[in-house]
Order: sequence, then C-alpha cells, then structure tokens
Amino acid sequence: MSLFNGLNISASGLTANRLRMDVVSSNIANANTNRAELVNGEWVPYRRKTVELSTTPRHFR
Repeated sequence: MSLFNGLNISASGLTANRLRMDVVSSNIANANTNRAELVNGEWVPYRRKTVELSTTPRHFR
C-alpha cells in the first residue's frame, strides 16, 4: 500500500460528501417549489433527492 492509495481513499470520501452536500442544497432550494414537471402526460411535483452510497469490495493479497 503506497501513499497514493491513502490519498485516493480520502479523495473518494471527499467526493462522496460533496455529492451529498449538493443534493441537500438542491432539496433546500426547491423546498417551497410548487412548479410541477410533465412526466408521461401527468404533472408530477418536485420530489426530494437522496444519495445512496455503497462500498466497493477490495481483495487484499
């Protein structure tokens, strides 16, 4: 394991948290939006977005 592996892991965590913060800010900005979107012929109001994170299995040798 080199120094760059540790940096890659840290960068991955920072990227994941940035995505979460972007989604939260989008939800806050659209909290009082009453504008609907036309989907399949029906008007659908804004729905909150969520982030689902998962791990990637690693095999140590």
